[in-house]
Formats: sequence, C-alpha cells, structure tokens
Amino acid sequence: MTQNDDEYYKKVIKNSKIRSNLWTSLNGKSIITMRYIFESNYQDIKDKFKEIQDFNNTIERIKDNFLNEQIKKSFIQHLFNFFISAKSFIEHIKRFIEKTKKDVNDSEYLKRYNNVKNKINDFNNGNFANFIRCFRNYIIHEGLPFLNSSVDFKIGENKKGQVEEINNIFLIDISLLIENKAFNKEAKQYLNTLEKREEIDLAFIVDNIYKKNLEIFKLFKFEMMKNQIDKANNKGFFVDGQGGKIK
Repeated sequence: MTQNDDEYYKKVIKNSKIRSNLWTSLNGKSIITMRYIFESNYQDIKDKFKEIQDFNNTIERIKDNFLNEQIKKSFIQHLFNFFISAKSFIEHIKRFIEKTKKDVNDSEYLKRYNNVKNKINDFNNGNFANFIRCFRNYIIHEGLPFLNSSVDFKIGENKKGQVEEINNIFLIDISLLIENKAFNKEAKQYLNTLEKREEIDLAFIVDNIYKKNLEIFKLFKFEMMKNQIDKANNKGFFVDGQGGKIK
C-alpha cells in the first residue's frame, strides 16, 4: 500500500518517531556525517566573511600587507573546504540512492528514488554546477579572481565615536572569468545570466551552493521517509505519535 498525498506523509513524519529510523544504516549515518561537515564548513566560511568585514581587521589588513596575504590564504582554504564538502555531501546521497535502489521492486518506491536521482542529475548537469566546478579548479591554480575588496564605510559615527557599519565584500570581475579558458561553455552561460552585472559577490555564490544542497537533501529525506512509512503500514504496525494508526 502506498499513499499519493504528501500532506499525509508530512502528518506522519511530524507525529511519529520514524524520523530517526532513516539514519540507522551505515550509509544513512555517512550522510548525516557529511551533512555535519558541510554545515560546519559553511559556517566557517561565513565566519571568515564576518572576520574580513570587521572594521579593525580591515584597517590592519590595509596597514599590513603580510597580514593581508595570510588572511587571504586562510580564506581560500576555508572556501575550498566548503566546495569539497558540498560536492561530497551530494555524492553520498547519490551513492545511498544507487545502493538502496537495487533491492527495490515497488514502482512507487522506485519513482521516489528516481525523483531524488533526477534532482541530483539536474543540478550536476546544470550551468551553475558547471560554473562551481570550473571556479573551484580556477582557485586551485590561480587563486581568487577578485576585482577588488569593496570597503564602504557608513556615513557618520555611533555614540562611542566609532564607525557604525562597514560593508566589505569580495567582488569578482565576471569578464575575467568569461575570458578565461578554465571556464567551459556551460559555466560561461551561467555567468551570462547574471543580469549583465560587471561583478558577482562571492558570498552570493557560497549561499547559492548551500541552498541548492539543502534542497536536494530535503527532497531525499522526504522521499525516503515516505518509503519507510509505506513499509511500516504494509506490515500493519505503524502508529502515529499519538498512539493511533494513521488512516
């Protein structure tokens, strides 16, 4: 027995302990581990952005070129770690799908596996993912292609006589990327969709990767839980969190 109403499954997931069952297998645990690493690396690179935006750090970097280079090297390391963990996180989900799908015969179950697999393939084959792969390789060989680090001080000072706000962002010159051979046709097509901007903010790229990865994970989690719920119902022992059988 399978259900077609997503609201039914959302109700079951909300009211039951079945949420934790998905991660009891070895493959499931590896996905949780990779999600933790991915989330941690995302937070690390966001912290690096904040560090660079800090007023005192900005002044010190302006005065000390050696310190500036050290901060850049640390930033590149954290950025690269984020890229690698994002890629590995999706690969773990895809590997789980491929291994588990082999033992599935039910057409509805297979449809759900394929929904996730298609979502992953659409992302991996898309222009944005191609751009990320090319950009990652570019960083390895040539470093960060910044047009400049834009530093904007808010006019006026706070009550303590300090600068109240600083907006220090890394802007990448899009024309430099489009002209570079490291970027393939699909990657350049992505760049050409950016509303004819001259620059792109690196934080926008990082946040977009994070968002795309979580979209895939949430779909994967929901589709796999739907399978679990159907299997439990077929065995006649699944109950909701209130002690009653889900109709």
